[in-house]
Amino acid sequence: MESDFIVYDQERYSYREVWNRASAIGSYLTHEIKVRRGDRVAICMRNYPEWPIAFIAITSIGAVAVPMNSLWKSKELKYGLKDSGAKVMICDEKRYEYTEQTVRELGLIAIGVRTSVTPRNFERIVIDYRNTRMPLCHDLRTDDAAAIFYTSGTTGFPKGVVQTHRGVCNQLSTVLVVDHIRSIASPPTKVKSE
Repeated sequence: MESDFIVYDQERYSYREVWNRASAIGSYLTHEIKVRRGDRVAICMRNYPEWPIAFIAITSIGAVAVPMNSLWKSKELKYGLKDSGAKVMICDEKRYEYTEQTVRELGLIAIGVRTSVTPRNFERIVIDYRNTRMPLCHDLRTDDAAAIFYTSGTTGFPKGVVQTHRGVCNQLSTVLVVDHIRSIASPPTKVKSE
């Protein structure tokens, strides 16, 4: 639990720290914002440690994570937020700048990551809700929606593709199996001693 799970520049987060942070965010989403099973929560940020922490929190409480492409600008983000029916957006400063008007138009709740420009701040929530338990959604089924990923949209607007909890688990399992097969098929090379 204390080994590194996420390393970002000089920041290190253990498995325990990631779970504790996700639990704080999950508690806030459930108790303060009243996010419920099936509600959409968008993740609009570059690859910060808060990205997987938000994903874990959202899917653990039974909500549906909606990751948005961090290269999208205002028009694409507005489309994705509206199309997905997001209730909440967890975003970095740049994505908030792109969506500030859309947030007002759609009545979204924005939680800012590594920024002070939003009324709600991810790190402040983690501090305020530390030591809270994850409010797990115990009646989730394996084929319930876990996430909506958007296609590249090369022939028009991107299409939302639903990923189930079973699908997410299968993908993670596949990574572990393939890694194990590689280690068996390619044993370490022995160095000849002279």
